[in-house]
Amino acid sequence: MTLHDAEPSNLRVLRDSLSATDEYYRTGNRRFKDVGLLADRILDYFSIMPEDFDRLKELDEEIRHFRRITVTLKDVTELKAKIEAVREFEDPGEIKANLKAKYEHGEITLDEYTEGIERAAQMVSEEIVQYEQKKLKIMHIANHYYIPLILSGEAERISYIKHIIQESSEIEFINKLERYLKKPGNKFEDFDWWMFSKLDESLDEVYIPYYNPKSNGIARFKPDFIFWLQKGSEYFIIFIDPKGTAYTDYQYKLDGYKEIFEENNSITKKLNYEKLNTGVFTFLSTPDDNKLSKGYKKYWFDNMEKVLRCIQTSAHLIP
Repeated sequence: MTLHDAEPSNLRVLRDSLSATDEYYRTGNRRFKDVGLLADRILDYFSIMPEDFDRLKELDEEIRHFRRITVTLKDVTELKAKIEAVREFEDPGEIKANLKAKYEHGEITLDEYTEGIERAAQMVSEEIVQYEQKKLKIMHIANHYYIPLILSGEAERISYIKHIIQESSEIEFINKLERYLKKPGNKFEDFDWWMFSKLDESLDEVYIPYYNPKSNGIARFKPDFIFWLQKGSEYFIIFIDPKGTAYTDYQYKLDGYKEIFEENNSITKKLNYEKLNTGVFTFLSTPDDNKLSKGYKKYWFDNMEKVLRCIQTSAHLIP
């Protein structure tokens, strides 16, 4: 005990584990010549305090990166004006329909009707600004956690603005999502309500804890996006990480997710929150699902249609 600076409780667990090696250990090709070092590693593992899931709660300040967007430009007049224009966007078709109804009911004058039609014609849902020969794209996506959404229009990172969407995988995901939302009959229309948000790894506190054997400790899996969807009494929380298998630790991250949010037979747990049946899902992106181990293929996606069909099937919501 003194040699390895171990607590008596950890030594008891070590003794118990040696009598049930199939339950506690996985064998491999790596050899340890220093048995003392191996013992230290095992004792370190048994001393790890895992983070456990407590309960579902409403967001407070867990997503906060959009309050920290900083710009280092001297003149931001054009940027502010275009952000404000996109932020105030309303669907022109809905504006015109409301104006027509009010005019026909005598609630507004012809001048007010005409002025409203002109305002609707000036609505913009997207703007492009360029500084230092690098473009920014400002987007209005009504279902995003905050409006507008700002992302880089360049292949390389932009230095004059912080905490926007700059990773190529994330930009590609947003562009694909925008195109999908424009399709009539897309699967989002099957839900009563939905929203999503970008997550910033450096500032936001939304994560899934997992054991990382490389560091022999608990790490935090912070996916790039989170979605919330509701259909009747069924509520879904979806984590999406477009980087996917580009990072070799994806198996450990998914193991952490499965440990908390799935039953032993890989069925999503039903969590109750304010009379809602809630399920938590995680999906990664990969250009080649043949690289995935068999036990992880269900978490792969290459389009939102597959993701939404998967959660609908899990809740028996396929129309």
